[in-house]
This record gives sequence, C-alpha cells and structure tokens, in this order.
Amino acid sequence: MTDMPMDKVLIGASTSSLLLSQAPLNLLTQNVDLEGNAKYLEHCYQQLQNEFDKAKHLNEQYLKEKNDLIQERSDLTCLAEFCVNVYVALLKQKLELEQVNEDLELTIKQQDIKMNDDVPLMRLWVKEGFEGFNPYPYPLYPWVKNPGLTPTPVHP
Repeated sequence: MTDMPMDKVLIGASTSSLLLSQAPLNLLTQNVDLEGNAKYLEHCYQQLQNEFDKAKHLNEQYLKEKNDLIQERSDLTCLAEFCVNVYVALLKQKLELEQVNEDLELTIKQQDIKMNDDVPLMRLWVKEGFEGFNPYPYPLYPWVKNPGLTPTPVHP
C-alpha cells in the first residue's frame, strides 16, 4: 500500500466500505430474485405437470381407440370370412340345383320321347274307346286274364 497514493487508498477504502454496506442490500435483492425465480419455476412445474397429465390422458385415449379399432377390424375380418363361407355354400347349392335341374330336364325329355313313342297307341285307344286299350305290346299281368297263372309278370 505504500506505492499507492493516499487518495486512491481512501477511494478503495470507501468503495470497500460502500460494498460492505451494500452487501446486505445485494443479498436481499438476490434473495428476492431467487424467491421470484422459485415461484416462477414452481408455476412452470405446475404447467408442465398439467400438460403431462393431458398428454398422458390423450395417450390413454389413443391406445383405447387403437385397441377398439383393432378389435373392430378383427370382428369385420371374422364377419367377412363368415360371409365368404356362406357365399361358397350358396354357390355349391346353386351348382347342385342346376345339376338337379339338368337331370330333371333330361328325364322330362326322355319321358317326352317315350310318350311320343306311345302317341300312336294313345290315338288308337281314343278311337276305339278306353276299354281294352293296352299301351304295352305284352301283358304285364297275365294272371288277371288267366286266374290259374301265378302272379309273376312276364317280360320279353
């Protein structure tokens, strides 16, 4: 300190005493600032907690809706498989009915051919009257005319 001029030492001493006198004021200001910061941080924490709770709720809602959609898709898949199976069964029945229809048409055509073969005999029957008409050229029940015969049909 001997190298420094006296006025500077006084200024330094007064500055340090001023700093010492302002120290409690600075500490009070810093304390107020820290309390304000703490309140602000607490407020921010509450906002973040609220936002987190909202996000958590939205996430739970999203997962529930996602699971509902997965279940609905599964149900629709099962329903589609059922409809396909019903459609296949109906197609099989349709094909069977078409085959039965073709068989019936064939039988009808065969019966028509047979009836057309019998038409001349039918005309004769109508001309002569219904009595005594035998559309078959051989007797089916010869024992009716001959009671002594056994009831065995005769086929040529």
